[in-house]
Order: sequence, then structure tokens, then C-alpha cells
Amino acid sequence: MAAPQQLLSGLAKAGTQQIVAARITTSNATPTIAQIVRLANNTSATLWINVIGVRTDLGGPGATSNFTRRLRAKRTSSGGATITAIDTIGTDDEDEAATAVAIGASTTDVTVTVTGVAAETYVWDVVTTATISTEFPNIVDIP
Repeated sequence: MAAPQQLLSGLAKAGTQQIVAARITTSNATPTIAQIVRLANNTSATLWINVIGVRTDLGGPGATSNFTRRLRAKRTSSGGATITAIDTIGTDDEDEAATAVAIGASTTDVTVTVTGVAAETYVWDVVTTATISTEFPNIVDIP
């Protein structure tokens, strides 16, 4: 199993957009972190997360699960990452209802976790688009 991909926004400039893709394989029903979005101090971001899982084992190739989420996340200089809202875009499309995606926050990160099905192999592709706004407290606008 590959390590989760990271989107590092610490070097981003205000108003920039970053896109990152990750691929991970599951072969059971254990929730697995597929992607980590790391937020720098004083950063606010809007994330569009698209997740597609495809069953690849011989028992049922071609079964798919599709999820789309939009969320707002932020991190202040004194606190951890927080998610202020998660929206489900459209309807989740799952051939097997046991598959799932979850979005969470930790100290500095937003995590994307996928859950497959026991004794079935799924390949998960996660594509996240992040629009980032970083505060620059020492910049003064000059009219």
C-alpha cells in the first residue's frame, strides 16, 4: 500500500490554487488515509475533493464508488486545522454501499480517509483542488 500523498500549502501565495492526486489500494474494510492536506499557519482554503474507487479483484471487477466533497478549512497561528463546513456535491454513487469516504482534521492537516470492503481489492484515486488564501499580517495596502 502506498503512503498517502500530501498537498503542502505552506509555500502557497494568497489566491493560489494547487491540485494533487493520490492513488491507494485497499483490500479490506479498514479505514485508510488516502490523502493529507497540510495547512500552514494563518491559512484558509476551499478544497474540492473527488474520490473514485474501482474494484479490481476477480470477484467483481468494475464495481465503482464515486464521492465529491467541497469544504472550507482553516488554521490559525495558535490552533490546529479546523473544518468549518463539508458539503456533499451531488449524490454519492456506490455500487457497494459499504464503501465510504470521510474527511477529518488533525493538528495541521485535513485528511481524506477511504473505506473499502472486506476481502475485496479497491484502487482509490483522490484528486483535491485547493484554493488557498494566506494572511500576510505585515503587508499594508497603499492607495
